[in-house]
Amino acid sequence: MPAAISLILPLVVLGAALFLYYRYGLFNNSLINVAIGFFLGGSLGNLVDRLFFGHVTDFVDIHWGRFQWPTFNLADMAILLGTLLFIVFMFRLRLRKTPKHG
Repeated sequence: MPAAISLILPLVVLGAALFLYYRYGLFNNSLINVAIGFFLGGSLGNLVDRLFFGHVTDFVDIHWGRFQWPTFNLADMAILLGTLLFIVFMFRLRLRKTPKHG
């Protein structure tokens, strides 16, 4: 069952992202285009790995002294970067639409 969730959940998120992307004209912005590109590219990369190999191979392993960051792959990094850029875009959009008092 967890394997099915890891395949279905990204597809649902991708579908929702694409729906919002095309439904609202406010996403005509280069920052949001880059964010969605990173997110879609990373999600599709992990999806292809799961479909063809049955699992995603994590290969980036970072150590700093005794500290070890959880192992990840470049697709995970792209998903994270796309998500962070999307959040930055939403905050910038919200700040522009907030009325200023004074």
